[in-house]
Amino acid sequence: TLKPDGTSTRVTIDWLFSDEKTLQQRFEAAVSSGEHVAWTITDEAAGTRWLKSGTWWYSDGLRNVASKFAGSGSSFSGDDGLWGAGSGSVNGDGTMPSDFWGHGNWDSGDSDCERVYLGSSSASTRQPSMRNLMYLHVGATTWPPLPAALHPPPPPPPPPFPPPT
Repeated sequence: TLKPDGTSTRVTIDWLFSDEKTLQQRFEAAVSSGEHVAWTITDEAAGTRWLKSGTWWYSDGLRNVASKFAGSGSSFSGDDGLWGAGSGSVNGDGTMPSDFWGHGNWDSGDSDCERVYLGSSSASTRQPSMRNLMYLHVGATTWPPLPAALHPPPPPPPPPFPPPT
């Protein structure tokens, strides 16, 4: 839930992954090979909803993931990072998707975490009071269904019954 002004909900982004992992495992996979995600983006103010899918990396510039979960510190990523959704590759250390929703430090924009994007990489606003609230739903029923790319292939159908004699 993204609250650009710190109090009012503007955008809700539901992330749907194809498997269960701990937060540390999710980040380790994201920075090494990307995580396939289906997003449902709801713009509460406009009353609209979008479906997007892509590969989330947070930032392939994030290093020493295990150490980030072993204690506390002043910086999570030494090189960029983002929270949001868009078509294709969503990597804070790369090129921003043109349809990005969310916030983050984009490629060399290390002071831009308070910049909020609402469906366009060319339009953003600086929101110093912005809050990003994250909730974890385990085993939740989802709608819409996962895109085919996130589903394993179905098992083959059983052989047909022999015809009656």
